Amino acid sequence: MDNKTDNVRLSVVLGSCNRRRFLKTTIQSIRYNGMSVPYEIIVVDGGSTDGSLGWLSRQKDIITIVQHNQGSFRGKPIQRRSWGYFMNLALRCAQGKFIVMISDDVLLIPGLIMNGLNYFEDLTLQGRTIGAVAYYFRNWPEQQKYFVRTTLGHKLAVNHGMFLRSALEDVGWIEEYRYQFYHADGDLCLKLWQRGYEVVDCPRAFVEHFRHANAKIRKHNMQKQKADWSAYLDKHNIPEGYLFYPSQFWPHKNHVGLLMATKLLKEKYDLVLPVVFVGSDMGNFNHVRKMVDELGLSSQVHFLGFVSREDLVGLYRNALALAYLTFFGPENLPPLEAFGLGCPVIPSKVSGAEEQLGDAALLVDPKDEEKIAMAIKTLLDDESLRASLVSRGIARARKWTAEDFVQTVLSIIDEFEPFRRCWD
Repeated sequence: MDNKTDNVRLSVVLGSCNRRRFLKTTIQSIRYNGMSVPYEIIVVDGGSTDGSLGWLSRQKDIITIVQHNQGSFRGKPIQRRSWGYFMNLALRCAQGKFIVMISDDVLLIPGLIMNGLNYFEDLTLQGRTIGAVAYYFRNWPEQQKYFVRTTLGHKLAVNHGMFLRSALEDVGWIEEYRYQFYHADGDLCLKLWQRGYEVVDCPRAFVEHFRHANAKIRKHNMQKQKADWSAYLDKHNIPEGYLFYPSQFWPHKNHVGLLMATKLLKEKYDLVLPVVFVGSDMGNFNHVRKMVDELGLSSQVHFLGFVSREDLVGLYRNALALAYLTFFGPENLPPLEAFGLGCPVIPSKVSGAEEQLGDAALLVDPKDEEKIAMAIKTLLDDESLRASLVSRGIARARKWTAEDFVQTVLSIIDEFEPFRRCWD
């Protein structure tokens, strides 16, 4: 804790378990970030066995909370707690007006914290009700560009960032029981939005995130992802079995073709299917949104914007099908992602698509919404066909991994992790 005064202005909180090497580096990037206000550092440790606890106990500027989350004690298994439970331990005891929440496998670019604080206060002075400021981050070394993420409803969310403590208290802190590990942060930000707070991005705050830190723990956490994602969708009224289209909003991506087919299914067959779009705006988003309203599909269509890798996995897994209806192609990545995650594919029948996708997909003319609609209906009506497509897709994805240009997708097939952002 900063000893200049007892009036702590900032609290920096993080959870950790068995990541001593990365934790030490993260702490150093906090200490030398250039904070000019009184602050405290709070670490919640889940019962590390790699020496982290011994190291933390020697750090006189760190408040350490130990809550064992594995193994047994006195002959009984220790109750497993959620990510939200652990983070709330730190959030509730934090003394700062502002709380910086980060993970234990990051580096904070110098000046980040004060840049975020000054930006937060400047916007508040302008009369805006700010609940949180999102930092830009990238997963190093596989990503070159920094980004912030959005969540359901195209609302900005915080992966690493700063929160107003009173706003967290106002919305009831982080959900502890609905989610085990994933999506509680997105849910928290949606609660802030629903309560009238804004979540904004800070253009001068950057974080380097090292996703490869302790891959064993990350792989174990990913096993909880599907259940957490289903709970997230259920709470915020997005049913499973939606049509999924991950793509930037370019005109040639033909989002409107999927909307027309969805409208046809509704009018001709009384099939009301949800549609989920993810991807950034490249100039055509407003037109697509306008078409949603004109076609009377507002209650069916969900725009999620940019989503995290974990969210992308959940979206594929819970979809009725990937509808990839671009006018130009073929493009390998979205169908391969879908194949590897057991999601049927309805792609455009464009030059080269048959050679790449074979009999593992239902190819359609992207200009003919009737044929698109019939492919969707066929998938709905014929469960054996759907199962066959899933099986063929997985087999085809595994075959593709032998080629040099798809070596990076091994993690999708073998560990069910996405390998890129949601755009092409």
